[in-house]
Amino acid sequence: MSTQGKSTDPFTEGWIEEGLYYRGQHPPQSTKWNDSDWVYMPHENYIPVSKSRIVKAMAERLQDKILAQQLKPFVELLEGVYHFHYHKTLNALKEDYEYFSPSLGEQMRIGVSEEELQVRERQFLLNFIQLMIRGNFNPLSEAEHQQAEKHSYLLDLPIDVNWSIKDPAMYQRLFAYSQTEAGQKEIENTLGIDHLAKYLNVPKDYEDRIMIFHRGISPDRTEGLFFMQKINRAIDKIFEIVLKPLQKSVETVTEKTEHLVEGTLERGKDLLQGRPFAPRALKQEGQTNSVSEQEIGEGVVFLPRWLRRTSLENQAFSVGSLFKPSLLQEPAIERVICVFRQHPPTPPVFVRKIPFISRFIKMPKPDETDPTIHVKLFQHIPLADLEIIFPEKHIRMKSFDKFMLGFLGFVGLVVGLVKGMDSGKGTLAVIFSVLGLLAMKTVTRFLNTRRRYMLQMSQDLYHKNLDNDLGVLQYLVDNIEDQEFKESFIAYMLLVEAGKPLTEAELDDVAERFLNESFNGLEVDFEVDDALEKITVKLNAQGEEVPSAEQSASTMFLPLVHEFVDENGEVRYRAKPVADALHAMDDRWDNFFQYA
Repeated sequence: MSTQGKSTDPFTEGWIEEGLYYRGQHPPQSTKWNDSDWVYMPHENYIPVSKSRIVKAMAERLQDKILAQQLKPFVELLEGVYHFHYHKTLNALKEDYEYFSPSLGEQMRIGVSEEELQVRERQFLLNFIQLMIRGNFNPLSEAEHQQAEKHSYLLDLPIDVNWSIKDPAMYQRLFAYSQTEAGQKEIENTLGIDHLAKYLNVPKDYEDRIMIFHRGISPDRTEGLFFMQKINRAIDKIFEIVLKPLQKSVETVTEKTEHLVEGTLERGKDLLQGRPFAPRALKQEGQTNSVSEQEIGEGVVFLPRWLRRTSLENQAFSVGSLFKPSLLQEPAIERVICVFRQHPPTPPVFVRKIPFISRFIKMPKPDETDPTIHVKLFQHIPLADLEIIFPEKHIRMKSFDKFMLGFLGFVGLVVGLVKGMDSGKGTLAVIFSVLGLLAMKTVTRFLNTRRRYMLQMSQDLYHKNLDNDLGVLQYLVDNIEDQEFKESFIAYMLLVEAGKPLTEAELDDVAERFLNESFNGLEVDFEVDDALEKITVKLNAQGEEVPSAEQSASTMFLPLVHEFVDENGEVRYRAKPVADALHAMDDRWDNFFQYA
C-alpha cells in the first residue's frame, strides 16, 4: 500500500497523521527525512484504563451472560485476593527500604552490622526489579539512551551530568552477587532472569551509577515560534562554518581512533539495528538485536506504529523560518523511575582551601558512604529531554548567550576606555577600573542567565515529578495490583462470553480487540500468557484439577479456568461457570490462614 494512504484503524497500513505518524511494518521512505528520525512506538503490555471503566465496559458487553448479582461479588473477591497478595509484597519492600530511606534510614541503621545492611540492600534491589517486571516496566537500554542523545526538544540547554557523585558500589555488589552460583539461582527463581546485567543493559555513560526503568510511550507535540532557539541555531551554524576546517581535522583523527578501539564499530552497528522501547525478554539465550519482520509487532493483532521526531535540528532552516511557527514532535515516556545512591556531600574545593574557614567544615572520611537509596518517579518525559530527570546537572551556556556576553563585554570595554581617556585621568587606572567593572558585569550576566535556565528546568521538573522514595513503592504496588486484576478479569470474562474453549492466540486476539473497541481505539499488547498463568489450572486424564506446587503456594493463584488438550492435540482454555468460580475464589480466600 502507498504510504500516502490514510490509516483510520489499527489494521490498515498508512498515515495516522500525514508526515508525522505512520502505521506499517516499516517506517515510510522519503527525501524529506532520515530513517533515524523515526522511532518505533510499541504496543506495550500495560493497560492504561481504570478498573472501574473496564468492569463497566465488560458488564455492558456481557449483560446477557452474567448477572449483576454475580459480577459484584466476583469483582470484590478478585480485588481482595490481589490486594492481600501485594500487601505482603509492599510490607517486604518497606521493611528493607526503611534502612535506606532519606527520612528514617539514619535511625534504623543504628546498631545494624554492615553485613546485614548489604543483605537488606540486595533484597530490596532484587524485589524492586521484580516489581518492575510485574509492572511491565523495561530497563532503559543503550539503544534508547543513544536515541535520547541524538535530538533536542523543548529543553534545548547544554547540560552536563556529574556522574562521579553517584556511588557505584551498590550496583557493583549486586552484579557481583548475580554472577555467583547462589545469586544466579535466586535471580532465576525469583525474577525469571538468566543474566541480570544483560537484561538491565545499563547504558555505558552511567553504568553502575543508576538504574532507569520506563513504561508507556506516546507522542508529544508542541507548536510555536521558538525565535530565540532559532537564533541560537543560526549562531551555531555560523560557528560551524568558521570552525569547519578545525572540525574536519578533529573528525579525521576521531575516525582513525575508532578503528583502534575494540568493539566500537560493532557497537555502532548494534545501535542501528537495535529495537528501542520493545518489551525486553527476560531470557537472553539466542536473543539478537536485529529488527526482523517477525519481531516488529509480534504478539499483537495491530500493525506497528512509527513516530517521526521533528526538531529544529532536522528541519530546513532559512531567514523566513525565523518568523514562522514550527511544529516539534518527540516520543514521550509516560513513566520513568530512577534508583541511585550518592556519595556523601562534599564542600567545594575552593571553600576547603580557605585557611580559617576550612577548620569548621566537616569533611567525609575517604571510605565513608551514604547508604541512602533514592527512588524517583516522573511522568511524561520527552525522550530527547531525558537528562532533566538526572540529579547533579550542570548547565552550560548556549551559543547565543556566549555571543551576547562577549559582544556586550567588548562594547562595554570600548565605551569605557573611550570615556575614560576623554576624562583625562591616568590611562592605567582607567584600564583597570574598566576591566574590573566589565568583569563584574560579565559574571553577573552569566549568573543571571544560568539562574534563568535553572528556573526553567526546575519548573519543567516540578510538573513532571510524581513521587519520591517510599511513596514510589506504594504507588507501584497499587498500580501493579490493578494491572493484575485487569488482566485476569478480562481473560476470564472473555472466555465466559465465548461460551467455548479458546486457544491462547484466540483469547489474545479477542482481548486486544475488546480494549480497542471499548476505549477509543486503545492499542495494547495484551499479556495473555501472564493473565492465564494466574487463573488457569490443568486437568488430568480423569478431568480432575491438578494445581502445581507453585500454584498451591501462591496467594495470587485462583483456579478459574481449565486447561486441557483437545482431540487435535491443541491446548485450549475453558472458563468455569461464574457460580463455580465464585465458590473457588471464596474457598481460596477462606483457606489463606490455617490456625486449627
